[in-house]
Amino acid sequence: MARALKFLAVVVFFLVADAAERLPVFGNDDPDAASAAMFDMVINKTTERRELGFLSCGSGNPIDDCWRCDRNWIRNRRRLAECSIGFGRNAVGGRDGRFYVVTDPGDDDPVNPKPGTLRHAVIQDRPLWIVFERDMLRADGLVDVVMGSTAITISNNYFTHHNEVILLGHSDTYARDRGMQVTIAFNHFGEGLIQRMPRCRHGHFHVVNNDYTHWEMYAIGGSADPTINSQGNRFIAPNNPFAKEVTHRNNGRGGQWRKWNWRSEGDLLLNGAYFVPSGDGAKTSYARASSLAARSSSLVATLTSEVGALNCLKGIWWSITFGASIGIDNQRFHTGIPWLRNERKRSAKLCFALSLLNSTRS
Repeated sequence: MARALKFLAVVVFFLVADAAERLPVFGNDDPDAASAAMFDMVINKTTERRELGFLSCGSGNPIDDCWRCDRNWIRNRRRLAECSIGFGRNAVGGRDGRFYVVTDPGDDDPVNPKPGTLRHAVIQDRPLWIVFERDMLRADGLVDVVMGSTAITISNNYFTHHNEVILLGHSDTYARDRGMQVTIAFNHFGEGLIQRMPRCRHGHFHVVNNDYTHWEMYAIGGSADPTINSQGNRFIAPNNPFAKEVTHRNNGRGGQWRKWNWRSEGDLLLNGAYFVPSGDGAKTSYARASSLAARSSSLVATLTSEVGALNCLKGIWWSITFGASIGIDNQRFHTGIPWLRNERKRSAKLCFALSLLNSTRS
């Protein structure tokens, strides 16, 4: 991933839909065109759009409130690039680029990556709007920011079932990462996670308003004198009495780690969780690790309640305002739309644009 995150502010959408492969695609490079074309008749016949309350509009999450409160957000998803916060707020990235659909989770050749892989997408020399064809697993870290990358925000993700989650900084000896600034905001670190949420080296890192509901080893770690500013997060420690500490230092021999500036401010520490601070509290250091005003940690559950992929529902019936009823169960889709009729479901998850209509649970 050495070159991956130099391509700053590529906005990534995770599409959790095995069934999406079977949907017709209109146009050569826009995977949203299929859903938009199908819903033209819906929008034309509907006089009032729903307020998208269950999709975080008005929740207080500044990113969601910026773009999901737009009644036409389904047609203007790239507006999300204008809703950035934190250190990555000024990046333009792939906003005006073509769509690139990642179809291959492999990462076997870093030098000559295969077309269709994420690595191939991010080394292109032009802006791209990157989406994923389906759920994909990576063997190493879910997010790596390395080799002098900076001005980055990692936000609104739901991380689960992984060992090494986020790495910020190439190595303890790579001095160019001293200028790194990264915001980690409004993420949910959930079930099945072990460590590195994030693991930091050298730079300045603002960890703000995240919800930590699971870790097996530690939540926030680092080495090589990083500055870590933890504000307004909720940390719920595991029941393991030997894993209650939020923090973990690597290679801080001889007490050197005591000089690293790590602080916890306004964090909510539950189930015995504790944060070990260090450093002299230098104002200049924390100023470089501050990127937005933290909300109260008591609001974190609400602020992160709809992060990650759009809602994927199992066993729920939706009533569409133009009269069609779509039932989603373990076996089939039942719908009046011909090209969806009697398709067998191959996964326990389904998430596609039908859930974005004027829908309410019946």
